Amino acid sequence: MSCQQQSYRLRAACVCLKEPLSDHILLVQSRKTPHAFCIPGGGVEPNESLLFSAKRELFEEAGALVTISSCLGAFKRGTRITFMFVACLQEYLESWPEKLKRERRWSQIQSAGEILKSSFDKCILQTLTQQMRKEAPFHQDPLKIEDLVSNEDIKSMKSDDAFHDSDDLVPLDKGHIPMFVFRENAESVENGEKNCDHVSEMLTFVGLLNVNNAKDEDTIFLRINKVLNDFEACRL
Repeated sequence: MSCQQQSYRLRAACVCLKEPLSDHILLVQSRKTPHAFCIPGGGVEPNESLLFSAKRELFEEAGALVTISSCLGAFKRGTRITFMFVACLQEYLESWPEKLKRERRWSQIQSAGEILKSSFDKCILQTLTQQMRKEAPFHQDPLKIEDLVSNEDIKSMKSDDAFHDSDDLVPLDKGHIPMFVFRENAESVENGEKNCDHVSEMLTFVGLLNVNNAKDEDTIFLRINKVLNDFEACRL
């Protein structure tokens, strides 16, 4: 894999609502910090689209089958880029791949910050709340998604399956999504990341990322770098 400027590790994650416009979201126990929770998500595997990856992670970690409705944005943290989707619960399974490895829990959005592990996840929820209230610091509605990934395909997957679900990494014909850069604040981490207002200062909106016909990682990486370069140029 090559990129003219910088390559990244792509991740997909999903905020799962209990029902449309619900204020309850599904969180999973962190395997590294068992007393804390996180938003389900993980790395995008070869031949997976971002949508498939987000739905697979939610199924594996939380036993939830969902319909994805929109894309909240792309969030850069170091060399990792997380595409964050919003979904609504369709089926809540009693058995799932990581049932014995982690707990799952429904939480109200406004109180989720008390159990979330990272300030990054808290920033994600704050962005979601802003968009739901139309308070986002940019003039962009969430990009609506036509979810064509079958939940039966997700549910029938085995751990060693190599699944090719789309010729496009981002299977969208048109659209731009907001892109943010997350910068860790050492003082906030040291103080336990309890202050959500302070946490919000870690997230910077840097522009709109073009996801039109993005068929591979190199295309996405080039467009990510363009957004970042344009943002830095405007600051000079």
